[in-house]
Amino acid sequence: MPADDDTTPLPTPDQPRRRVPPPVWELDIGVAKDDAPSPIKKRAPRPIRADTSGRTPIAKPPTREVVSGSAAGGKPRGAAAALSPGIGSASGGRRAPARPRPAQGLPEPSQIPQDYPDRVAWFRVGLARQPWATTLALLASYTGVFLALWAAVAGLVLGGLVGAGLIDSNSITRAIAVGTGGSVTIISVVASAVVSAFIAFGVVYVAILVLHGPIQVLITVVGAFLVTVVTVGVISRFEQDLLVLRGYRRPSRDEARQLAPVVQRVGTAMKLSAYPRFCIWDSAVPGAWTHMRHVVITTGLLQALEEDELAAVLAHEMHHWRRGDSVSLRIVWAAALPVAVLYNLGRVMAGRRQQDTPTVQIPNAYRGLMAIVGWAILWPTWVLMKVVIGPATAARGRRYEYEADAAAAQIGLAQPLIEALRQISIFEPARSGWEEVIMASHPPTELRIEALQQPRPDDADFQEGPLGRLLHRI
Repeated sequence: MPADDDTTPLPTPDQPRRRVPPPVWELDIGVAKDDAPSPIKKRAPRPIRADTSGRTPIAKPPTREVVSGSAAGGKPRGAAAALSPGIGSASGGRRAPARPRPAQGLPEPSQIPQDYPDRVAWFRVGLARQPWATTLALLASYTGVFLALWAAVAGLVLGGLVGAGLIDSNSITRAIAVGTGGSVTIISVVASAVVSAFIAFGVVYVAILVLHGPIQVLITVVGAFLVTVVTVGVISRFEQDLLVLRGYRRPSRDEARQLAPVVQRVGTAMKLSAYPRFCIWDSAVPGAWTHMRHVVITTGLLQALEEDELAAVLAHEMHHWRRGDSVSLRIVWAAALPVAVLYNLGRVMAGRRQQDTPTVQIPNAYRGLMAIVGWAILWPTWVLMKVVIGPATAARGRRYEYEADAAAAQIGLAQPLIEALRQISIFEPARSGWEEVIMASHPPTELRIEALQQPRPDDADFQEGPLGRLLHRI
């Protein structure tokens, strides 16, 4: 607008007052043509019609020139100040918009890895990673195996008594017990007990299936699988809150400063565009493990390892997360939930606890009694965990551990991972009875180091074959 001190000559009394059209202002966002560009460009006012009456024309009001910050050395005022950022430069052209500074903190966590279109595909891959362990867990938990094991114990005791000749028997059981020689030996007693245990287990288990009917048993197993799916989905949805209940926390700023460059370096090398969230467990024991959407790191691990060694451990865990190994183990756990809960209960009653894991403290006066009662009632869960579910999980779990180690080696972190394994042996400590069984499926540390080492010319001379015939893959 014109300045306040600008005046216009008044017309004489015999001259009519004529209105002067004001100047029109418009923004020019284009490139300026001179070296002092201005975001505001003045458009010429409308031309005044020629006056043929011979009267004196009204003088044009003076205008105040508006200059931009780049021309006058200051900041533009008014609307120009709001619209001028990025406009004008030393070369007279429009300045390119400033690039956003790359994030320096931990990457934004993702719901699922980038390799899966949705959670259903992620779940299917996790199920395919442990199909046999999931099936055996469902059968062990929902088809009466618990009762059949109790029957096997009864058969074991009765068979031993029959074999020792303390209980009368018919010709068939006597032949099993004493054999063709007709004499009672330790071997005959043991053989009688074992055979009787297997017979009792088979009879009771088949009787349970027959009494309930095959269709009913199938419906039970299918229903249990659906419950497993729902359980895994709920845990995935509220995993962060469940981790808080377990005592985990977010990283502090200093911990994030230590983790962020390592995570970004590993993610770039592994070509990750999605990341899990990282959380901290305050424990002096060095450790790291993977949940479905989170990677947990202990404070002891951050203090014990150098940057390259920490990167190797994180590469191992992020490969587990990417391939769905954590999902597969959660599915097995949910399928075996009744057995897992009773097994952990038995451990608590027996007074067992893991390091840095709070459990119920039982007074010393009752600890022995509680241990006897716990094992007497819940020993079938120990058998199912140690003999059935654990080995079934280890059959594939060990191979997946080698694959995670190889993923770290592929990005040049083989030697740092070897150093980390030598320092902390197992960096995935167990925090419950269930996790103790699952972590026992990990390969021995020395064999993991052997797989990571560079080949040597004399390796064939010192390579030993597998120890077992039937269980060499476990």
